[in-house]
Amino acid sequence: MSESIESNKSCSSTSISTPDNLSMDILNEKLIKNISIIIETLINLDCSKPLKWRFAHKTSFDMKRIPVISIYDYLYRIVRYTQINAHILIKAIIYIDRIIKNNYFSIRYNNIYKLLFIAIVLSAKINDDNCLTNKLYSKIGGISVKELKNLEIKFCEYINYRFYIKKSLFEKYYKHINID
Repeated sequence: MSESIESNKSCSSTSISTPDNLSMDILNEKLIKNISIIIETLINLDCSKPLKWRFAHKTSFDMKRIPVISIYDYLYRIVRYTQINAHILIKAIIYIDRIIKNNYFSIRYNNIYKLLFIAIVLSAKINDDNCLTNKLYSKIGGISVKELKNLEIKFCEYINYRFYIKKSLFEKYYKHINID
């Protein structure tokens, strides 16, 4: 999945229709499953990189211990408590992809949880009028408000504050994730 360079605008609505016969719960479960599979694949691809490269790039998102919760269950928890829609999740994945491409970021089990959470929080804040408070987000993500703010700043720097997503790029990711 490649992307073109866009301006630093925010896009509050991208209209992609979802099938009428799928309930939002079923749609979210399928989306969460597909995103979990994509993330697992990215992590496994990282294992093919040279050992020296994988451990040379420490980030603010690195954790000392890998959580025992699966990526699927973690995503499901976030979606359940934040009530975000599919568009917010897909845009969060696009933002993570930008980080990987811009910074040669290495996705690993010890950083994906925070990275994914912050991507979703920022996606919700930028693309949704009804976002939660930082206090609620920090509680859902299991991090302090201070850490949430610091990670948001770092995430913005990693993507060079490029939150705008062209409709064609969004549609490409939407089809790739295949939630229909």
